[in-house]
Amino acid sequence: MTTSCRRCGRKLESGSLLVASVVHWSPKPAVGFFGKTVLGGVVSRGTYAGRPTQFRAARCTSCRVCLVETEQACDHWFEGGWIFPYAKLRWVSGDDVFTPTFFFPFSSRGRNGVVAETLVAPGFPLTISGTRCPARKCSHCGALEILYGDENRTKQLSA
Repeated sequence: MTTSCRRCGRKLESGSLLVASVVHWSPKPAVGFFGKTVLGGVVSRGTYAGRPTQFRAARCTSCRVCLVETEQACDHWFEGGWIFPYAKLRWVSGDDVFTPTFFFPFSSRGRNGVVAETLVAPGFPLTISGTRCPARKCSHCGALEILYGDENRTKQLSA
């Protein structure tokens, strides 16, 4: 896993990205009817998962970038684009394991007391394209670099 931020050089905080819905990817700020999905294995059928899937990730709190790597031995050839999550993307720091409660979609506190921080909250958009968040995807291994934070929602990341 990468240990320093590619943008500012600071040390990355390790943790997990919690994903509880299908997440689409597109190089354009709108997604087609059958968009490509990223962060696979979250939902077997439908759009939402009953329980979140934890992906090992690292983030830079100063740049507000979350990096989800799939392979450690990739040099990453990132292409700019957007992700379109149906549900909130949440963050759990360190090696904590998040155990969801019955009220998981509405509460960020887990059954074991771990509190997940919300990185991306799509709200109630009219279309899936309204949930977009800038991101970059590695064309070789599929790693994602997500730019989170309200002030960054309309800016695309350059490759």
